[in-house]
Amino acid sequence: MILRSWSATAPLGNTAAFLEIFHNTVLPHMEGFDGYRGCYLLHRQEDDQARLQVLSLWTSSVAVATFAGTEALTAVISPAVAELMTDYDTEVRHDTVAVDTVTGGTGGTGGTGGTGGIVAVDTVTGGTGGTGGTGGTGGTGGTGRIGCIGGTGGTGGTGGTGGTGGIGGIGGIGGTGGIGGIGGIGGTGRTGGTGRIGGTGGTGGTGSTGRIGCIGGPVGLSGDGRS
Repeated sequence: MILRSWSATAPLGNTAAFLEIFHNTVLPHMEGFDGYRGCYLLHRQEDDQARLQVLSLWTSSVAVATFAGTEALTAVISPAVAELMTDYDTEVRHDTVAVDTVTGGTGGTGGTGGTGGIVAVDTVTGGTGGTGGTGGTGGTGGTGRIGCIGGTGGTGGTGGTGGTGGIGGIGGIGGTGGIGGIGGIGGTGRTGGTGRIGGTGGTGGTGSTGRIGCIGGPVGLSGDGRS
């Protein structure tokens, strides 16, 4: 896993505008790339300035290159974001994640995926459920936190049932049900998370496609929006 970090400073009065661009433009853009595994946006006040740091997670340097191009250490900054900043890094830093106790871990064989961590802005997904043994049920996907996607249910063993997708966080997407083993039943998609205030409910998870001789899992329900 690669952690890509970028820092900037902005006047406090520009913070709200940056957060709006971040949620509506930056996040959807990153989410469109394979290998993206979520991000954190950190914020602290220094006098009349806001110090901002974006930490994004990627499965590999190859995945980062699909997002950033051949000059992978060059920051990807839109003109709209640059205009809001007092100062910002034109280059990013890449670190390899050696130990990870925040994001949902992958369950062991027949195990249950971990739960995603809590941060102010956290789009890290819940963990993937473990693979069921022969005749066993795949593990349940981890629960996504605020704005997170629930983890994918584990794959059922031969004759086993696919795991249930994780629960989407507030405004998040319900996890996809696991794939049933040969002769097994596909896992159930989880219900999408409740929408943020003024937002829409999360999307229900997709029921998995059954393998040879198995039944596809049902689709999860969409979450309710909050008024």
